[in-house]
Amino acid sequence: MMKLLQKTNRAYFILSASAFAVAGLVTYLVLSLFLESQLNEKLAATKDHLVETIETSGVVYNDPPYIEVREEPASSEIKDSYSDTIIYDASEKESVPFRQLTGTVSIRDKNFKIITRNTLIEKSDFLLTIILTTGSVFLLLLLSLYFINKKLSRKIWSPFYSILDELKKFSPENASFDLIASGGIEEFEELRLTLNKLTAKVISDYQVLKRFTEDASHEIQTPLSIVQSRLESLIQEPDLTEIQAAQIQSAYSASVRLAKLTRSMLFLARIENRQYPESEEIDLESIIRSQTELFSEAIREKSLSVEIHSDSGCSLNANVFLAESLIQNLLGNAIKHSFGNSSIIIELKQDSFVILNNGAPLQVEPRKLFDRFYKASSSSDSFGLGLSIVMEICKANNWHITYTVENNLHKVTVKF
Repeated sequence: MMKLLQKTNRAYFILSASAFAVAGLVTYLVLSLFLESQLNEKLAATKDHLVETIETSGVVYNDPPYIEVREEPASSEIKDSYSDTIIYDASEKESVPFRQLTGTVSIRDKNFKIITRNTLIEKSDFLLTIILTTGSVFLLLLLSLYFINKKLSRKIWSPFYSILDELKKFSPENASFDLIASGGIEEFEELRLTLNKLTAKVISDYQVLKRFTEDASHEIQTPLSIVQSRLESLIQEPDLTEIQAAQIQSAYSASVRLAKLTRSMLFLARIENRQYPESEEIDLESIIRSQTELFSEAIREKSLSVEIHSDSGCSLNANVFLAESLIQNLLGNAIKHSFGNSSIIIELKQDSFVILNNGAPLQVEPRKLFDRFYKASSSSDSFGLGLSIVMEICKANNWHITYTVENNLHKVTVKF
């Protein structure tokens, strides 16, 4: 991911490089034409001076390769023409490019062919000079713009980063949250006001939901507890018929199931609302062993064995209650769906927790089991919330959970 300043600088660089390349090419063409025009004027002036000298004094001046004057037959008249040529320079021991003017003139009934020459700057040298000059100016300008832009951007964007830092600390539990920095920039001020409205709405919704879960916990659990208590009393009455006792038992079981469902739903809501912020350094192995002890009766009933393989010193920073709930749900799920007389293997490492058990093959994709109220079998008496709770606990702690099945071996992995 690229920062905005880097993206802007890259665009500036591409545009500037293109502009300077075009400017360099135009400069080269213009200067080439200008120098050629100047040379032509100089060659013509030299020729005029030679003609004037011959006319006044009759002296024919030669200075090869710059000036060549020779008498020609009257029939060989040549109009003035400019051209480029290369002449070997013995003193320099190399071929030198020249610009020359060739023409004939009639003086005192004699016909003279006059050639005036001047050295040319080699195009390659000229082009290299233009490139180096343009490149140096471009580099200097680019560096200047970069440092100036960096300094200005740091100052201009300072309010934005201040707002971003404050937002990172945002918590819906902080009712007094308010973004302050705007730097007097209209766009940042509009952003600040919009975010303040948004966070205020989030805080308000969070508080409403929090009050709802707290009230629901009290308003639903209390009547259910009364109903269960009354049903327990009724079922102990000696004068009940068998049918009445069965009906009361059915109502009692339904009330227990409803209370359990309510607790699970409220627990899920609290996890989603991050109402368990407290965390501490916990010994995960001791939690696994204590939860295994709690399930000891169910383990004996199915003749299961639990093997725990743990690295030494496996500790984790998390909420104790959520960690216990995660282990409880995963272990309970493994015990419930394991074949009898089989083993449940738990592997605990510094960065992961794995639980394996043998069970019936799944008829659905494993990831669907984490959906709320989803059950692999319609005959199951569960609510389909256990793995949903596990998933929400993992999300709350930024852990990654996977469920795989291979050769009837069910494997759940939690990466810390």
